[in-house]
Amino acid sequence: MKISRRQFLAGVGAAGAALAADAFGLEANRVFLTRHQVLVPDLPRELQGLRIAQVSDVHFPGNRTAAHAALEHLNRERPDVVVLTGDMTETADGLIQVRDFAANARGRLATVALLGNWEYLAGVNGYRAQDAYQRAGVDLLVNGCKTVDVG
Repeated sequence: MKISRRQFLAGVGAAGAALAADAFGLEANRVFLTRHQVLVPDLPRELQGLRIAQVSDVHFPGNRTAAHAALEHLNRERPDVVVLTGDMTETADGLIQVRDFAANARGRLATVALLGNWEYLAGVNGYRAQDAYQRAGVDLLVNGCKTVDVG
């Protein structure tokens, strides 16, 4: 089968448009919830059944629909610990949304956050990120750790 240059370019353009529509439309609003049971030999009884939720790649200031869906999942699942693992924002302007999201993405025992490459690219590391998470009541871990008392 022989295709012309114009047909080839039209096909590439259509494929690119479809990919962009998925990436910025459907995919940007999709939230995946998976559950994993991790069996740890000789785990102390106090830690058995501990529920940890991990949320990443919210990419504010967009993706409000996905962020809302993620909060609904967290409210329904009621995890003991929530870990926000980076790429929460793409711009410094998104920090207000990150703060509001983090304030509502609460674990029963603890909520902690880590920075991702998008935060660094947007220049929202250091004090700016620390301030946003602190105002939300979330511990931002940068080369650090947090001890969670589970009783």
